[in-house]
Amino acid sequence: MVAEMCVPVFVGGAIVGALNVESYAPLTDEAANEVTRCAALLGERLAIVGADDEESSSQRLARHVVQLAEVADEQLLETALLDAAIDLSGVASAALVRLDEEGRPYLARVAGAEVEAFGLASSHDLYKLDAVVEPVASCYTAGDTIGAGIIGADHLRAGGIHRMVIVPLATSRGRIGLLWVADSLASSIDTTEVERLELLGRHAAHCIENLRRIATLRDRAGRDSLTGLRNRSAFCDQLAGALRSAPSHPSKVLLLADIDDFKSVNDRFGHVAGDDALTAVGHALRDALRREDAVFRIGGDEFAMIVDRVEHSDGASLDDRVVDAAGVVLKDFGASLSVGTASLRPADTLRTVMARADAALYRSKARRLAAPSPMP
Repeated sequence: MVAEMCVPVFVGGAIVGALNVESYAPLTDEAANEVTRCAALLGERLAIVGADDEESSSQRLARHVVQLAEVADEQLLETALLDAAIDLSGVASAALVRLDEEGRPYLARVAGAEVEAFGLASSHDLYKLDAVVEPVASCYTAGDTIGAGIIGADHLRAGGIHRMVIVPLATSRGRIGLLWVADSLASSIDTTEVERLELLGRHAAHCIENLRRIATLRDRAGRDSLTGLRNRSAFCDQLAGALRSAPSHPSKVLLLADIDDFKSVNDRFGHVAGDDALTAVGHALRDALRREDAVFRIGGDEFAMIVDRVEHSDGASLDDRVVDAAGVVLKDFGASLSVGTASLRPADTLRTVMARADAALYRSKARRLAAPSPMP
């Protein structure tokens, strides 16, 4: 199958089932709309003829599909997926195996009554399981406790785990991991339940991929493309959050900085070199502060930092640390950096704290420009 679509069927606002469509060709928007329309018509007909009050397995699947699609956090989605897998399969425990950036499987999350069992699987076991499941729709036990079991699950079997189902989490863009349910019952699981787990796994993989795409887009929207620092929009959001927590974190300070007479850098060395200078200053500011501190490029040659003054108690002032770090990369351009600092106060707004930091910046700039140049 090339494409599959599962649409919940509603009667009186409640999910009573699902309409599942499989296709050997990609589903067009027109076809998807038609499937949705048919599901709505089916719900209208069931409202007339009546539907079973007891929730069926397909209804449970549809309910979980809708719930997973509504989750906006990846960790919460993982938890909801394991709960859904246990509910649909009737198996006592579930685990999520994810693939890291190098494609190596690791146990990411477990849930249920026998979670300790999954800890019996070594990293090598997870590699074996991943290799076994990769080319198939699922892999599951048949209730036999004597014959050969699933490759990679020997340690679990030796520990008393006899019933297992493993389905891949994959989309057209690649594999994400494995969904694994297991418990100690020496019985087989109905193949229809396995198929529902396969559908659940496919849907969950798409949900995870969508959340990652959204996170990537959000990150790009809040990042400066030249320096890689967060941009002004992200700065305003983070400063607003810092102001809300100012009463409990009185040591938070805002630093505003800009390059003195940056126009002369562009005029003398060219705009490409000017871009290089901005990027180098951004990296220097980032390296001069802690990982927990926030550094932004908020426009042109202007930078902002939100830091905790208490954590920088090595004797050097924040202003001097930032100015010295930027000075190392700016000296080749004959330029320097000016910095203004303002502590965050409980009554502050974005405008008031920015105004104080801006005023301090221009006082610093005036002193720097008024200072005599060092003798050659």
